[in-house]
Amino acid sequence: MVDVGEVDEHGSVPEIRVHNRGKAPVLAIEGEILVGAKQNRVVNVTTIIAPGARMDLPVSCVEQGRWHHVSRHFQSRHHAPPRLRAKKVRSVQENRTRIGTRHSNQGEVWQDVACYIDDAGVASPTMSLLDAYAGRKSRLDAMREALVLPEGSQGFIVGSGEAVLGMDVFDSQVTMNRMWDRLAEGYLIEAAGDDRKRKRTLKRDARAFWDGVIAGIEAADLTSPGAVELAVVGSGLTGTGVMYQGNVCHVAAFPV
Repeated sequence: MVDVGEVDEHGSVPEIRVHNRGKAPVLAIEGEILVGAKQNRVVNVTTIIAPGARMDLPVSCVEQGRWHHVSRHFQSRHHAPPRLRAKKVRSVQENRTRIGTRHSNQGEVWQDVACYIDDAGVASPTMSLLDAYAGRKSRLDAMREALVLPEGSQGFIVGSGEAVLGMDVFDSQVTMNRMWDRLAEGYLIEAAGDDRKRKRTLKRDARAFWDGVIAGIEAADLTSPGAVELAVVGSGLTGTGVMYQGNVCHVAAFPV
């Protein structure tokens, strides 16, 4: 019931067009990687698309070397790693404040994509982040199978060693379960090439991160009817989210 494609025949790197043909609102989640059309993109901010609405969704390119159609529509395939998401969200917030757009620092995104491709040790003719995931597939599958969420989870905070990497929280266990495999893959690729034994992230550090996120949430923008875009601001933090009809549907937050 949802069409996702280029804004027109010529396309525009920092936007794609979403048409919700259904009768229910659609949740587009920050960090989702959309594959197809003229080049693969990643969603810049979490957004609600109202029933019947057409919306130009702010995105960033994660495939630098292609600008031609391989399909007319996008499909959701993976979720971006937290380091890339953190830098992207931070630059989106800066551009919203400075020039009123929700565009990212595209050059910085491409630099991160190149690092993940290099870390995976794969060749990528179009410099696509998908090739990094393909090169790590067996390792990521094994790591994800070993990581099981407690029953009833609606979100998680991820740590690597003594550092918190990020957080994704939803208002619904159903949404969490649908997104878990792709979200987990995005976080795990940060550690997929590093077999060093690390200390465990302390609960007090996770709690301090959570408290900082809660204290830093603020309304950033009105989007579709009934939806309020959220931002996480504060010392050493950045994040994005959306509230719809009084419910916080999703918050993603990262240290910077």
